[in-house]
Amino acid sequence: MIIKGKPVGVIEVFLKKTFNPDRDWIEFFSSLATQAAVAHDTCHTFFELQNFRQNLVNIYNVALETWSKS
Repeated sequence: MIIKGKPVGVIEVFLKKTFNPDRDWIEFFSSLATQAAVAHDTCHTFFELQNFRQNLVNIYNVALETWSKS
């Protein structure tokens, strides 16, 4: 799986019998991998934003505490 030009994961399919995928199957699986990569990136971005927000709250609280002691 690749998103924004960077690899983010691998999807493997294991079958008990020989399988010769046709073009439609390969395109479907490629689309599935792309959507999984997008979901992974979205989740990663969400957690980064949560962390950024928490850091801002901490900085704000420290600033208020510092100002109140002045």
